[in-house]
Amino acid sequence: MFNGIIKEVGIIKSINSEEGQGSVISLIKTFIITASNNITQKPIGASIAVDGVCLTITAKTTDSFQVVAMPETLSRTICGTYQIGAKVNLETPMQLGEDISGHPVLGHVDTMGEILNIEGDEKSKIFEISFSKEIAKYLAFKGSICLNGISLTVSKLKTESLQVSIIPHTLENTNLNSLKKGDSVNIEVDMFARYLERLIETKDSQVKYEYLQERGFL
Repeated sequence: MFNGIIKEVGIIKSINSEEGQGSVISLIKTFIITASNNITQKPIGASIAVDGVCLTITAKTTDSFQVVAMPETLSRTICGTYQIGAKVNLETPMQLGEDISGHPVLGHVDTMGEILNIEGDEKSKIFEISFSKEIAKYLAFKGSICLNGISLTVSKLKTESLQVSIIPHTLENTNLNSLKKGDSVNIEVDMFARYLERLIETKDSQVKYEYLQERGFL
């Protein structure tokens, strides 16, 4: 599990594509990403969030690490669009007892959104990003949202798009400063919204006071 606080920005050093084995022909991509020793000291087999996608370190050197993206990941996230030289947000998993400065993030991207507009200057910006109808029910004004692995707050919510306000520190320490209108971003909704939906569904899709009270929500 992660908390949406980016540790550093890495760069895609190389990309290797190959056909997967099995009855269905599928594409698998291996990425080598440059990073500092704080990242590369993690053991092989450890998890790493790359633009909010939970991947596994399969090899490493003193200044880079390797991850493999399977067909599902390539089709549902921006990993499938990476080019050599692309900047990616990196975060290592939370440690037991560590402060949660952002919000709990699983690294399971729900969908991709498109940057519809960017307003502001080099110090702070407002991003407007489209989202698919399938995740609309999990979004709320002032609620948490994870974009490219970054824990952010929804500052404005429309029918098919949302806005987030980006402070200077976030611009300087993530890949948001390299994005432009028309680019895609990974979106992961707040995990608690999903669990609440499931709890309600198991009660014949009815929100009853007694039901929520029994489970400590009220």
